Amino acid sequence: MILKRKRKKEETKSLLALSNEMNAIVEVRKDSDLEKQLQMLDLSEEDFAVAKVLKPYVEQDITTIVDDFYKNLEYNEALIQIIQDHSSFERLKKTLRRHVVEMFDGEMNEAFIERRKKIACVHVKIGLTQKWYIASFQKLFDGLLGVIVKNFDQEADKVQAIKVINKILNLEQQVVLEAYDDELERIRNEEKRSKLVMREALEHTSMELAALAEETNASIQAMTSQIEEITNNSKSGTALAEEAKQTAEKGKNQLSIMNASLKNMHESTMKVSKDMGNLEATSTEINDIINIVKTIADQTNLLALNASIEAARAGEHGRGFAVVAEEVRKLAEQTGNSVKGVSDLVNQTNEQIFNSSASIQQATSLLAEVKEHMEHTVDAFQQIDETMEKTKTSNQNIQADLEAFDLAIHDIEQSAATISYSAEQLSEMMEK
Repeated sequence: MILKRKRKKEETKSLLALSNEMNAIVEVRKDSDLEKQLQMLDLSEEDFAVAKVLKPYVEQDITTIVDDFYKNLEYNEALIQIIQDHSSFERLKKTLRRHVVEMFDGEMNEAFIERRKKIACVHVKIGLTQKWYIASFQKLFDGLLGVIVKNFDQEADKVQAIKVINKILNLEQQVVLEAYDDELERIRNEEKRSKLVMREALEHTSMELAALAEETNASIQAMTSQIEEITNNSKSGTALAEEAKQTAEKGKNQLSIMNASLKNMHESTMKVSKDMGNLEATSTEINDIINIVKTIADQTNLLALNASIEAARAGEHGRGFAVVAEEVRKLAEQTGNSVKGVSDLVNQTNEQIFNSSASIQQATSLLAEVKEHMEHTVDAFQQIDETMEKTKTSNQNIQADLEAFDLAIHDIEQSAATISYSAEQLSEMMEK
């Protein structure tokens, strides 16, 4: 009711007269583009005062204007998707209500312009193109036009109000579209700089990849040569291990034969030693017999001497007996001499038996030691044989591992070649 009474009172004054009572503020830098734009639009301080008169009418219908504005967007699914992805209809309606009412504050300054530029940057960021922005202004103009028709009866007031609204919306579009262009240009320049930086980085990376591929290839070649050398050495080691194993096996067999021969020799020596002992015992018995025979010979010689004495006493009667006694004496002496010779031979034999027994015992001890050493040597050859078998197996495993490693190196070599090719392709792409 209060607003209606106010409107009736205002009808006695024209829109221009009412605007003269308003205090509009226009603050722009001299000779700036904004000043030139205002001049070309003929958008004056008086026009902003008129806009300030229109503000309460706009505020009264702003909800309807904004609702109709967003209802019109239902025909464009792309715009609806942009809104849903980045905001909500309620938030945007609230923002647009404040934004439209602000156009009728009767003020023009840098802060006003900066807020419009900020909106343009947001539009660019969310992907709202210029054509949809311009198209949406027609619906906004229609809503504001309805406010004028509804609230003003005088034709001059309507024309004046419509001209001011059209100028303000035109300036709004100019500022936002210029900000659009500036932001898009900034993005394009940023993309150019990014592309330039990326190109330089890619060129640098390409050069590094090429160098790395070359170094990798050289390293692979060196490693391949080393692997081949190690493989050959491993094969040689395997062959040598097999040869050493066979040699050790032969040596072990020969030692086994020698050990058997030494065992036979040891047994034969022990038998000879035993026989020498028996011979020594026999020699002792012979020596005892010789002593008996010597005793008999001595007694016979004594008897023959006594018989010769008795025969001499008998004279002619004992002559024949004396001859016999002499012969018996000679035989006894001869027997004694023979027994002495045999005794000397037996003593020499005993001495030789003693010496031979000592030598045989020494030889037996030596043979036992040699046999023990031979057994240790056989064990050593057995260990050598087992070690060579392990060495052979180890070399075979190393050879298998080296072959697998060689395959891996070849895979790396192929990867390095791929990297080198990619680096060349990348370098060619950068040159285009």
